[in-house]
Amino acid sequence: MLKAIITHTAKQSTVQRNNLNARITKLTYSHQPANQIQASYWVNISKDGERPVTGKTDLIISLVCKISKDKLITDIRLLRYCL
Repeated sequence: MLKAIITHTAKQSTVQRNNLNARITKLTYSHQPANQIQASYWVNISKDGERPVTGKTDLIISLVCKISKDKLITDIRLLRYCL
């Protein structure tokens, strides 16, 4: 399920505005203790088709899921990020 959430979010992350284009180019994640996930993603930003600039962001996310009355309920929280 985690892989599906991350893939879906990354596909929707391309942004175009005022001749700027930003998109996620790489995404990695690993499971940590206490239902936490460490994720890193790289973003390319270009303007008017010029050579892109690459940035990296690191995140720690808490993910808790439970089933209640035949429904999956998820609680996703951003614990820490670093640009």
